[in-house]
Amino acid sequence: MATVLKYSHMFRSLSHIYRRPTVLATTPVARYAKRPGMKGKGAMVKKEVGPIVVGDPDVLVMHCVGANIYKEGPDPELKPDSDYPDWLWNLNIGPPKSYKELSPDTRHYWSRLRKLQIWRKNALKKIKPF
Repeated sequence: MATVLKYSHMFRSLSHIYRRPTVLATTPVARYAKRPGMKGKGAMVKKEVGPIVVGDPDVLVMHCVGANIYKEGPDPELKPDSDYPDWLWNLNIGPPKSYKELSPDTRHYWSRLRKLQIWRKNALKKIKPF
């Protein structure tokens, strides 16, 4: 018994060597620059600049405002209607026609019908059976 007590202090002092090292689960994080719009230190606040609204009726009638592809320079001037092709005036600018209004002889009719059928099939898949 005396020998056990004599060497017990050695086991206590060496126990830290035989323990498993504790590893904390950490996720590696990249230290990138802060995003604009973040709150706090180092945050950059960027004001968004919208398009310039033109209210002059003479400019709106004579120029195609917003069609300039360059950073600087004037907007293109509008030409008389006779200079533009005839199909331009027949374009549908409203909502798309339903498949019932289209002719079954056209490709557009069948593609529209196929799309509606896919939408219907996907909607039926979402319904849970009882």
